[in-house]
Amino acid sequence: MANIITTSCEWCGDIELAAGTALIDIPVRARDDTTIRFTCPHCNRTGSQQVPERVVMLLLRAGVQVSVGPEQESDRLPRPR
Repeated sequence: MANIITTSCEWCGDIELAAGTALIDIPVRARDDTTIRFTCPHCNRTGSQQVPERVVMLLLRAGVQVSVGPEQESDRLPRPR
């Protein structure tokens, strides 16, 4: 069974998605700007949410992938299954 994470879509509200379908963006220059990026399984829009460092560790343990660098916006998100 896949690990499920709960986050919030700007359009749909609270959602659940498989950890493997989200991406943690860690910018090289600003550590406190770490975000989780995802595609909402309901509306198919890309969403993001800033996450504190302690939550990043939990997301990593759950299996969320990581993108490090200044160009995260251009990275492809895994599609929901």
